[in-house]
Amino acid sequence: MIKSNPEFWHRFGDIGYLEPGDGLAYSPNDIKGSYHFPDSMSEAEIEELMERCVKENKDLIIDLVKDNPVVYKPGCLY
Repeated sequence: MIKSNPEFWHRFGDIGYLEPGDGLAYSPNDIKGSYHFPDSMSEAEIEELMERCVKENKDLIIDLVKDNPVVYKPGCLY
């Protein structure tokens, strides 16, 4: 489970799990939509990247996920 980082969420957006079983997704504050993380990224790598975003005051995640939008499916919880 991704470690809570309220400063990241406040500045940049939300990261959460999609149900059922579609993995982690990022919903940036300033861009409409949600985006899947690459399957190759571990939760630890995502947490480190979130910390870097806060430290550098820059969204370093959007460039990693922008080409992989979440396609919402009827009957799923988001």
